[in-house]
Amino acid sequence: HDEHCSHDHGHDHHGDCKHPHHDAGHVHDEHCDHKEHGHDHGHGHDHHDSPAPQKKKPKKTHNLSLVSSVGFTVVGLLDVALFNAFMSSLLQAKAADLYRTKGVLAFADQGDTKFVFQGVHEQINFGPSDKPFAADEPRESKMVFIGKNIDYEYLRESLLACCEDPASAKITMHKRG
Repeated sequence: HDEHCSHDHGHDHHGDCKHPHHDAGHVHDEHCDHKEHGHDHGHGHDHHDSPAPQKKKPKKTHNLSLVSSVGFTVVGLLDVALFNAFMSSLLQAKAADLYRTKGVLAFADQGDTKFVFQGVHEQINFGPSDKPFAADEPRESKMVFIGKNIDYEYLRESLLACCEDPASAKITMHKRG
């Protein structure tokens, strides 16, 4: 043992050992050779100042009784600007409560272009589908909202207000507890 070695030659390292299985500050250099003080790391020993072993984090548990979903079928074309404004404000206000949103949309003045959207919390992807509406396919929108504290009536009323012609539009709600 010499004055350049900060290593305590007893086996209580108090956080000053640096080996592949420890990271607490002991430097292996020309001043300290573990062989000369009989230091074998093939056995267990206590590092009192070392961070405690990492415990496995408990799995997050979700109270699924609070989660519900609701689907809507909108017969009547949606107004692009109104729907975008509605979704933006909804996702800003309810991002923590809306886990997932998705849908297929039929917009006014977009011909046979079918639009799709999908979102997770406030992140949303929106754009034209690879496949347009078929000639015999009804121009209707279908969407699903999954989350907690879902205000079904608010969503229904808001979607109706997003329609090009709310007076002739029809919205069917599909609740799934």
